[in-house]
Amino acid sequence: MKIARWIFGVAATYGILILLASYFGARQIGEQYPPAVTHVEYFYGFVSLAMVFQFVFVLIASDPFRYRPLMIVSIFEKLAFFVPATIIKLTSSIPSPTYFFACIDLFLGALFAVAYVATRNESTRVIV
Repeated sequence: MKIARWIFGVAATYGILILLASYFGARQIGEQYPPAVTHVEYFYGFVSLAMVFQFVFVLIASDPFRYRPLMIVSIFEKLAFFVPATIIKLTSSIPSPTYFFACIDLFLGALFAVAYVATRNESTRVIV
């Protein structure tokens, strides 16, 4: 159980820090990787939705056995960035830093799978 708490706690902390920086980076992203962000509602919508999921990770970390089913959803959340980024990388071009962060998501998704397996023995515990 400790490993699951640690994995999801670290993932949440990392995600919150990265995403907080993203809230202030739309203009800089457009300057470093043109074209500029022209539909800021999509950009901030994506960042905000990703931020919400960090709080799902905090919830899972608080009681990994109780929220074990959310671990599967969390794995898919990580793949939702890695898979498209990989397809784009294979078919055209994606900035290296962007793909690096996508690979971090793959790594976190793998850790989430480890946490899911690590909590399987207690998953039949009765929750009142």
